[in-house]
Formats: sequence, C-alpha cells, structure tokens
Amino acid sequence: MTPQQPGEHVLVIQDTSELNYNHLNGLLKVNDLDIGLLSDNKSTEFLIHPGLAIRASTGAPLGISSLDIWNRKIGSPSRKERDYTKQPIEDKESYKWISSAEQSKAWLAPGSRMTLIGDQENDIFEYLASVPDERTDILVRSCWNKKLSTGLLLDQELEQLPWQAALDLEVKGNDKRSQRTARLQLKWTNIELVKPSKRKYLLAKYPDQVKLSVVEVCEHPDSVPQGEEPIHWRLFTTHEVNTLEDALLIVKWYKWRWFIEDLFRVLKTKGLEVESSQFGTGMALKKLVTICLAEAVKILALRQERLGTNNYDADLVFDQQEQDFLHVLNKEMEGETKKQQNPYRPRSLAWAAWIVAVLGGWTPTDMTKRPPGVITMSRGLKYFTQRYSGWKAALLYFQQISNNST
Repeated sequence: MTPQQPGEHVLVIQDTSELNYNHLNGLLKVNDLDIGLLSDNKSTEFLIHPGLAIRASTGAPLGISSLDIWNRKIGSPSRKERDYTKQPIEDKESYKWISSAEQSKAWLAPGSRMTLIGDQENDIFEYLASVPDERTDILVRSCWNKKLSTGLLLDQELEQLPWQAALDLEVKGNDKRSQRTARLQLKWTNIELVKPSKRKYLLAKYPDQVKLSVVEVCEHPDSVPQGEEPIHWRLFTTHEVNTLEDALLIVKWYKWRWFIEDLFRVLKTKGLEVESSQFGTGMALKKLVTICLAEAVKILALRQERLGTNNYDADLVFDQQEQDFLHVLNKEMEGETKKQQNPYRPRSLAWAAWIVAVLGGWTPTDMTKRPPGVITMSRGLKYFTQRYSGWKAALLYFQQISNNST
C-alpha cells in the first residue's frame, strides 16, 4: 500500500466490528478456542479492532497499522458477575484502544507524527491520560459529561460559550440518517479533565488532570429531517484549537472516521463477504479476515483516488506485472467515444481505478457526476484478480513451451 513519507502526519482511525458465523454452527467444533459468543450469548462470533492509517493531508489509505482479533470465551462470566467497573483497564475489552495505539506507535515511521481517532466508545480516561506523547495526538468523540478542573461539568462549561462559526457538511445517507447538507454550528475552548473520583483507586498511576481542546459541533434545527436526531459532536483533542481554521481541521478529520465504516462494509456483506466463509475452524476464519483487511484497504485506495486528485502511481496498489495486465484490460474496456476512453495518465492509480470500476459494472461516463463506490470497486477487483490469475498462468505456460523448444 501507500508508503509513509518521511516526517508526514498520519491519521489512524480505530473501531470494532463483530463478525457473525452462525451459519457455521455444526461445522465448527464446540470446543474451538478461537470462536465465542456475541453479547446476546447466542450468536457465534469473534471481534476485530483494526487501526486504519490514512494520510492527514489527503485521506489516502496507507494500510492497517494495528489489529486485535479476539472472541469472548463461551461460558465467560458477565460484566455484572465479574464486577466490571472495578477491573483495571488491562483486564477489560476496552484495553483494545490502548493496545491499538501502542501497535500503531510501533508501526509509525521514524520522524512521522500520528493522530489517533475514535468514537464515543473511545472516551476512556486511561486512554486520554496515557496514549498522547511527543509524536502521538488523539481525537476522541466525548461520551460522558465529565468533570473539569473549574468544578463545572463539560455541559455547563460549553453552555457558557457562544457559537463561534457555522459550516455546511455533506451527510451520507444510511439506515439511521438521511442524505443531506447539514448546517452546523461550532464552538471551541481549552479544558482540563479531572480524574474520575469513583475510580481513583484504579487510576493511581494516572495524572490528576488531562489538558485537552474541545470542539463542539451541533446541527441547526432547520436542517434536521423530521424524526431524526441532530448531529451533535463534542470532540476532545490534544491538538491546539485556537482559531476557526484549527476547529474546521478537527471536524474534517473526525468526518474521515467514516472511512473505517466503509472498510467494514467492504469486508463484510457488501464486498468481500468474509462472514460467508465455509472454513471449519476459528483460526482459519481469523487468518482469512486478516488477509481480506489488506484487500479492503486496496479497495478504499481505489475509491479515494478515482478522480486522480493526488496523481498517485498505480504501483501503490498494483505491481508491475499487474499493471501490464491492466494495460491489456484497458484496451478491452475502452470504447470508441471520448466518454468511453480512460481519461487518466497510464499507470496512475486513477487510471487503474477506472479499469477496475468498469470491471465492477460501472458504465464509462463522467467520473465526477456518477463516481463508482467501494462496492463497485470491490466487485471489480475480484474480477481483476480472477482474470489476472488466468493471464499469468497462460504466460507461464507459453514461457515453458518456449524454453522447451530451445
């Protein structure tokens, strides 16, 4: 995938996804240690928590910087039974956020910087207090109404501040939200979170206070569709936020958190369909998911560069022999009219994305008006891999014939 550049700033987006393998009940062994149950104690599953690394400047995927895969053991005590609130972070599933951060720090190239991005589940005092360092910043959506060093709660502190700016944000539609242009209001300030008093005995090794900036984003009622909740984010970050430009950059980066949702969508039912596998062991399923994550990142990279915005070369995703085959396919895919011609520089990533999109069923037209999405790219890359395997086998066959004849 895309290599890190010396001294560049990298965003690492973390999140968790459950993979359901109920259809394999009866094939998987009951005592398979690599398969467990979902929180409903019924569904066969395991969980993944990857770190998706992207360029802070362009959003271009760099690869997977960390990966935790685990399953809840069958017969394990519930949260209530093990008194979850009194357990140290190292004994909780929540430790995945810190584990991912440490793995990503080891992955980060010397001289580079990183900002770790997480949703509301990531709002954990131990994480906020221990993960940032001289090369690592954090960006976390607040979940709890935390107490500040001023004696006020976060709600009370922010209520005292006027809205300082407004912006429009294009919202992608899904099962929970309508696609729309959301009108947002912004405010920002600097705060100090204090150590939660109820867990002080568990937090003895952590500092009493954590200095952060907070950016609040709230959708204006006029743009909220009837029956839906407004967008409302409170974003904690170790980056300094003193100007509108600073605040807008934080909002932009948090919006890019949606890339990991696309990663899971490609990995599961809408793309690589890892949950449909027929493997008979949990370990084999986990290995398959690990391999498919790398493929899913390629699909995201093709989607991101479909307009040729960054003029990346195709060798960020395809090796030279694969690009040779893309040349063969390009001649097959192109039509006679200008709209049916690949408009991008040969051997650029946008040129490759155009070919893959056509393979995936996209009709050649103006890429800016009806661009192909991750599902089209997923389907196209699958067809490319199949045809490339046949082409490579044919080359090998004719090479052997040529060698034998000489």
